[in-house]
Amino acid sequence: NISGTVFDFWRIRGHWAEVEELYNLALAASRESEDRLGEARNLNNLGVVDEAQGRWAEAEQVYQQSLAIYREFKDRHGEGITLNSVALLKEAQKHIHAALGFARAAVAVLEQTEDKAELQKAQATLKRLENAAQSRNSAAAPPYVKAPVVPPLGLTPPLQLAAARHSPGPQNPRQPVGPGFSRLQPGRPASDG
Repeated sequence: NISGTVFDFWRIRGHWAEVEELYNLALAASRESEDRLGEARNLNNLGVVDEAQGRWAEAEQVYQQSLAIYREFKDRHGEGITLNSVALLKEAQKHIHAALGFARAAVAVLEQTEDKAELQKAQATLKRLENAAQSRNSAAAPPYVKAPVVPPLGLTPPLQLAAARHSPGPQNPRQPVGPGFSRLQPGRPASDG
């Protein structure tokens, strides 16, 4: 695939303008010759270029166009590759759960094809995303620590409520109430003197 080789040559050197120009020419040629599958492939390639330059909205738009053509022609191979491209875009945008959905779809579609190399790429994407999602979930949930029982706001803890029923006057919920405690000095035992 000569366009892929040229793409890699320019991509490695970071010459995205040249890569984009190449794929725009290839897209125009595909459209002129009414090669719809070539059009889909070049749209997907332009999506990769847009994504690499941080133009995520444009990348998503051309990926969707590519996907629509592949689905119209029931080209499962192209559909799977484009689904994986969308998964990578969503990953770059830090939309891990959306990326997971596209990666799972890519793997499911590519399993129906003969292209084991693209299937392995999609599986690698899926595994990386599953690990990222798992890391996020474990980072969001701290290790189990037994939390103290705290009554809902506005409610008095049951032991203080029971003691308050047997003590005259207004109660301070922060002050220990019960035998041996004074209301005048919270937390200190009352003196006998």
